[in-house]
Amino acid sequence: MKAVEKGLVLDTAENAKSKKKSKKWDKYLADYKNYFKEYKRQYKNAQNGDHIALSQYPYMRDRWEALKGRMIEAKDNNCLTQTQVQKVDKINVKTAQLAFNELQ
Repeated sequence: MKAVEKGLVLDTAENAKSKKKSKKWDKYLADYKNYFKEYKRQYKNAQNGDHIALSQYPYMRDRWEALKGRMIEAKDNNCLTQTQVQKVDKINVKTAQLAFNELQ
């Protein structure tokens, strides 16, 4: 195989690998977003006195922190595309807004 052909094959393989990683992080990001929605729903139920939501809250809070840590670590290690970073930041802003509303 010529050097130019090898370069094209390597570029194609690297692009495929990059796309596969991007899809993996898209799935993690979708999980992160969906978990936030569930967390927010349970949080509001707990605020309204739902005893089941209150009992689940500590577990959900720990799981939320783990997911958030994974996304922040991926962001810091440049594993995410710019679009994915924007989505993570958008969810994190919503989290901050939820916490801010709790203080009021």
